[in-house]
Amino acid sequence: MAVAPLPRFGPFTFIGRERELATLHAALADATAGHGRIVLLAGEPGVGKTRLAQELTAYARQRGALVLVGRCYEGEGAPPFWPWVQMLRTSVMDGDPARLRQEMGLGAADIAQVVPEVRERLPDLTAIPGVESAQARFRLFDSVTRFFQAAAQRQVQVLLVDDLHWADIPSLLLLQFVAREVGEARVLVLGTYRDLGLPRGHALLQALGEIARAPDSQTLSLQGLSAPEVARFLECSGLQPVEPLVTAVYQATEGNPFFLTEVVRLLAHEESQAASRGPQSAMAIPQGVRAAVERRLHALSAECQQMLTLAAVMGRQVELAALESAGALLRPPLTGERLLKVVEKAVAARILAAVPQAVGRYSFTHALIRETLYAELSTARRVRFHRQIGGVLERLYGATPEAHPSTSAG
Repeated sequence: MAVAPLPRFGPFTFIGRERELATLHAALADATAGHGRIVLLAGEPGVGKTRLAQELTAYARQRGALVLVGRCYEGEGAPPFWPWVQMLRTSVMDGDPARLRQEMGLGAADIAQVVPEVRERLPDLTAIPGVESAQARFRLFDSVTRFFQAAAQRQVQVLLVDDLHWADIPSLLLLQFVAREVGEARVLVLGTYRDLGLPRGHALLQALGEIARAPDSQTLSLQGLSAPEVARFLECSGLQPVEPLVTAVYQATEGNPFFLTEVVRLLAHEESQAASRGPQSAMAIPQGVRAAVERRLHALSAECQQMLTLAAVMGRQVELAALESAGALLRPPLTGERLLKVVEKAVAARILAAVPQAVGRYSFTHALIRETLYAELSTARRVRFHRQIGGVLERLYGATPEAHPSTSAG
């Protein structure tokens, strides 16, 4: 029986996150009462950081708050303070000039240096030097913060800074400044960022350390949805949440909402409902998932990608000893300290994870990541890898490859 498209997909379907939403609602209540808060949402790509933030901002708008959104830009060419420019521009263009003049006060000329629309609304502002010097930058930070504090006396301000992992250093410095100053204002600052693959010394890590010192700051680390929540998602999507299907989808996606949405979209458009799929059934890889996985892999070195391909042939889990023996077949060989470094890179990027209480064993964090890597191999290359790896494991463990858990091809 064919399954109809999913009319309730997208921004109208929201499953789980009750604890996190309760925390965000409490933070908004605190801000409304005059106790400013800053809450950061962290997690891997696709785990639902932005979606959760949107739920909170919709709730805040219903309660009369002014929501200002700034998104950090991944590519080059964005001006300094770009997410703050977006938020300030919205506030400026929607504000009455007389009110802007009152709430910005003497800081209007400073803000106009980065938001030209201020001068359009208040054309008689005096020109002042740029923000290159440390003193001028401090004056800008203070002017922006005072503006949000003054505007919050009239209306609660919710400031959402999305994708902080792409933020420029000036924007992060301004975030640190605001975080220290909003404690007694009706302001809620909400930030989202990916907490993986950030190298030591990354500007965001330094900013997070400073923000954590603020007494009113909090970080929520988002994980995948639970199996019961996956079942609810399937039901809301028009699919029958029978146990074999729930298990197969949960194991394939680990509850990652983006992966889950893409997989369920594909299931919903297949010729049959696929309710009889079992945990061992082949799960097709949606194009959206494939593209997302490839973007994550592209950020890794060629050597790391080569190691992950070997691991994908071995199965969902792999022993470091087996991986090293297989890595000796590569040219140049990938063994010893070089292998450890690329494995650590894959763990930092949340592609691999150490298996608890199993020293030297690693698992792909999502079955779909492993399956995407495996699917990219040609049939001839798969056969060659399986033959080579099978021989290596037989010599290593003194048994047939099927006797060891690292050899499941899937």
